Amino acid sequence: MDGLFTAAGGVPDGDRVSAAAPTVWSCSLAGPLECELDDPPPPELVAAVAESVAAATAVEATRPPDARALLPDTLWSFDAAGGLSVPVAFGPDGPVTLRFDDDTVHALVGGQAGSGKSTLLLDVVYGLAARYAPEQLRFHLLDFKEGLEFAQFAPRADDPFVLPHADTVGMDSDREFGVAVLRHVRAQMQRRALAMRAVGARDLRGLRAAQGGAGWPRILVVIDEFQVMLTPLDAVSREAVSHLEALARQGRAYGIHLLLASQTLSGIDALDATAGKRGSIFGQFALRIALRTSISESRVLLSTTNEAAGALAGVGEAIVNRRNGHPAGNEFVRVAYPTPAVLTSLRASLAGAGAGAPGAPGRPGPRVFVGHAPAILDDNQLYRSLAGTPVPVERAERAGAADAAALEGSPDGSGATGGADSGDGADAAGTAEPLALVGVPLDLHPAAVGVRLSPLPGRNLAVLGPLRREATGVLQAAVVSVAGQDAPGGVRVDIVAVTAETTQAAEVLAGRVRAVGQSARVHPPAALRRVLREVSDEVRDREETALAGAAGGPWPGDRSYERFARPVRLLVLFAADAGRAVLEAKEPPARRSGLDDLRFVTRRGPGQRVHLLGWWRGPGRLLDDLGPMHRDDVGAWVAVGVPASDLFSLAGNRSVTAGTGPNRAVLFDRNGYAEARTIVPFSPLPAQAEPSAAVAGDPRHDQESWRRLPG
Repeated sequence: MDGLFTAAGGVPDGDRVSAAAPTVWSCSLAGPLECELDDPPPPELVAAVAESVAAATAVEATRPPDARALLPDTLWSFDAAGGLSVPVAFGPDGPVTLRFDDDTVHALVGGQAGSGKSTLLLDVVYGLAARYAPEQLRFHLLDFKEGLEFAQFAPRADDPFVLPHADTVGMDSDREFGVAVLRHVRAQMQRRALAMRAVGARDLRGLRAAQGGAGWPRILVVIDEFQVMLTPLDAVSREAVSHLEALARQGRAYGIHLLLASQTLSGIDALDATAGKRGSIFGQFALRIALRTSISESRVLLSTTNEAAGALAGVGEAIVNRRNGHPAGNEFVRVAYPTPAVLTSLRASLAGAGAGAPGAPGRPGPRVFVGHAPAILDDNQLYRSLAGTPVPVERAERAGAADAAALEGSPDGSGATGGADSGDGADAAGTAEPLALVGVPLDLHPAAVGVRLSPLPGRNLAVLGPLRREATGVLQAAVVSVAGQDAPGGVRVDIVAVTAETTQAAEVLAGRVRAVGQSARVHPPAALRRVLREVSDEVRDREETALAGAAGGPWPGDRSYERFARPVRLLVLFAADAGRAVLEAKEPPARRSGLDDLRFVTRRGPGQRVHLLGWWRGPGRLLDDLGPMHRDDVGAWVAVGVPASDLFSLAGNRSVTAGTGPNRAVLFDRNGYAEARTIVPFSPLPAQAEPSAAVAGDPRHDQESWRRLPG
């Protein structure tokens, strides 16, 4: 109140009032008062107190707010029918909540390294997982940088925790795997569209209401460093743009939301090279969160007139904008920090609740993909399911589709794939051919891919390239998996280690084949010519027997009979091109060479269930050994460390866009795949493998041995 206290006698402004001279002060509420003022504090004390307060304020300003206060009191107490909401930060008026609903369908997050972007993403994922049950919300989590923030949501050797809401967890992901996830989510959107049409619903809320509120959870796709998928401009990035645009424009009605994060949105090839795509996609992202970044990036992330993010200085400081980046919508916030203690407690609660949730025991775990991790055959789900019979088509080529439908939880089965699978009656009857597994696809399913060794022309497999580790793993996996798909004694394997350094790999392979009850022999380099002659002679003998017809035998076209009457014979060559000099020599008197036998086996062997599986250290060497008239006799190959340009002729004069390199390979099969595809090749088998670590569920192996299997 102005003039509440006044000094009688009118003390001039700025004059120092001495404590020695009493002063009479008057107050509007009382009469005159005599006051004696103390001496002012020393300047040194004033400066010290001010510095202490400033230091404490600075420390508090840099301390991120605790995320504990943002978590719900009761786990899974929210309903996702109308949308998702999660508090992740604090603003001037308290907690700041992000919403994924009809108004703010998708979110865009940007910030330079060290700005707190990863912390914000963890706040979103953990916060939503605490508020909504797995039946209400499903996650697809992809990280395209080398960090492993999302690793905590998937099981590890030292931590079995699994986020019960996660369908996909990708770390250090390949672009192809990211596109496969988007393709999968888009397929889910199409299934929801069909279900809505069937019940006359206009959105997810109506669909859930029509089916009693059961099933159809909301889907949130979180992609960190998403721009990696869109650079460079090629077939992969074009497909990614197509899926992102469809999900961004149509996801609202189907309960599908995108959260895209990046350090930079500038210079994205696939968006800049296509007119209108940047606006078509990002125009659907009303919710934008900008952490510390440059002024130029602030203009790209928020809007061309919004430079607010360029003025942020502290870690965790952010601008939240719910108006497509318009400056009038800026909210200054500080992102909450989930301490290790908070996360430990929350993870324990989620694990306990997830184990007791309805349907938890049968719920499929997340598809975990780690870009730099090797593919281990013994850990592979499809390989471990072998039980002495060939892998049915519906379990190999379409494995995972049933899981996808189950995750939708459609009460009326609209997401089921039974109609498609049931068409393979022949496979269900057990007449599928052995599938030689070679690696893991950069896809959500199946768990492994391979080559069918059927009695048709060209059903041989070549591994091509200089990468010995990858080539050895592919060859070993192919042979061992075939051996595990037949009854004991149903497969005979001859292995020739053409170079000395491949001898150990050949011995390990033979041991694993014998462990499943099949015959296996390892031959030294000098025996290459003799083994080829023997196999060639056996092919001729089988042909003559088939033509003559065995007495009392069934009709020659009965392939199921052939499987048991004639064991599948595999000729396995390690570093086959190293034996070229031996193969070129002609033997008197028929002047028959090893190359002649090799070409005869590749041409006529598959029809008699004799297949060649070999490793050549370059595609040109394979072509030289086969000759111009026999190139189509090897209809499937896996390339390791071979430039795409060198694979043109082998791929039927088609360009190969898939890439090879360490821990990557290209699979091409004329009968199985329309285009070459990138895979993660299986790693070499361990030298001291457990003899029982071959086929899970096979009665030929004792139960105690199976307890030692990894995974």
